[in-house]
Amino acid sequence: MDTTIPRNTAGTAVANDNAASDREPSRRKQAAANLVKAITAKGMRATADGKRLSVTAHLNGASQAVVLRGESGDVRWCMVWEPFRAEEAPEIEPVLPIGQEQVLAGRLLKVLELAQIQV
Repeated sequence: MDTTIPRNTAGTAVANDNAASDREPSRRKQAAANLVKAITAKGMRATADGKRLSVTAHLNGASQAVVLRGESGDVRWCMVWEPFRAEEAPEIEPVLPIGQEQVLAGRLLKVLELAQIQV
């Protein structure tokens, strides 16, 4: 088994590429926890699904889900828009990068407030 530390041409150790991917689940989990807190702070209820990497905001019987998608350098929150027809798949729309949970909670509130309007 080779235990040599990779080095660049200057002789300094090269960062392990796996280190970033090892932190990724923790980063996503923290972002989801931050979003749940932000949603709650805006007066909504939130549920998280760790397997699907999603968070759903609830307000007065209406709900809107968001999901994390992307790779380590470009992880984004995406809206999950339910289809009009049951046989169609939901539409996934990228909205904001990870780290923008406060802004996303505000957008979720606006979406759910629109659902409350009766025409």
